[in-house]
Amino acid sequence: MEEYLRRRSGIWYYRLILFLLIGFTQIREQILQCGQIEGISCLRRNKYLSIQTNWMLFIWLGLMLFANSEVRSRVTGFVHGAMVVYITIVMVVYWSLIAATDPTINTFTNYSQHLIVPIMFIIEWYLTEDKKYHRKYIFYWLLYPLLFAPYAIINGSLGWELGYIYPFLNVPNIGWASVLLTIVEIFVFYMLMSSLYVWINHRYQSGRTSSNELT
Repeated sequence: MEEYLRRRSGIWYYRLILFLLIGFTQIREQILQCGQIEGISCLRRNKYLSIQTNWMLFIWLGLMLFANSEVRSRVTGFVHGAMVVYITIVMVVYWSLIAATDPTINTFTNYSQHLIVPIMFIIEWYLTEDKKYHRKYIFYWLLYPLLFAPYAIINGSLGWELGYIYPFLNVPNIGWASVLLTIVEIFVFYMLMSSLYVWINHRYQSGRTSSNELT
């Protein structure tokens, strides 16, 4: 076992720390929620995009830490890029649109999932990604927010748990025009952020790769 651990690189331990931080944060908060809310309703926090993205990172890091080399190879490149785009958006949108009205802003869970984890994962991405990105990834990465936006609006219109998940998607309060404008703005921001990461990848990461992914 000691020999096995000695073969692990520094980035493996960095990913392990991040994996444990995300797991501890999400599982701790889930236990607290289920201690306060009865029944399956205690799982409603998982409807938030930020929580879903943190769970995505948790799964991705688990694969990178414990899966075989074939699986690890499949979740780098395109998937790795999607993860860093999504968690960056989580951080930026939260602190620019949500933080001012969030009563839980000064909590460990909030700072962990909206600040510490995103920054640590961005660093991880920059240090480790060694595959060159195709520019069409920019459009593929939009699939998740493309599905999440109507889901969040339907969730509110049907009166499901949490109602309108985010105030800027609350149609009865701010109207369709404001909601649609915000969705367009967020989509444009996703495209800009995705474009930025593709540019960074081409500019700084490509020199590290022996991969033959298309550019």
